[in-house]
Amino acid sequence: MKEIEDELLMCDQFQISVAFITLGGIEPLLQTLKELEKKHISGEILTTNYLNFSEPKALEKLNQLQNITLKMYDVEAAEEGVHTKGYILKLHI
Repeated sequence: MKEIEDELLMCDQFQISVAFITLGGIEPLLQTLKELEKKHISGEILTTNYLNFSEPKALEKLNQLQNITLKMYDVEAAEEGVHTKGYILKLHI
């Protein structure tokens, strides 16, 4: 987790895709994400409703951050499961 935090703090923009979001998964990152909000560093987070694992309270916390666009891929409507995990961090050199 420390590596992700360090890289996020150096980026100018970020995209994260994960299959589900839990409080335990985002709590270690919340301070970093709040720092990015203060710096006006924008980000997008894509998750899914896969097996309804995402926790509403975790999604609410992310949705409160003004710099993050949060999207949910509906695996039920698509009739296919997706289990993603990816991080794209854009750095200006």
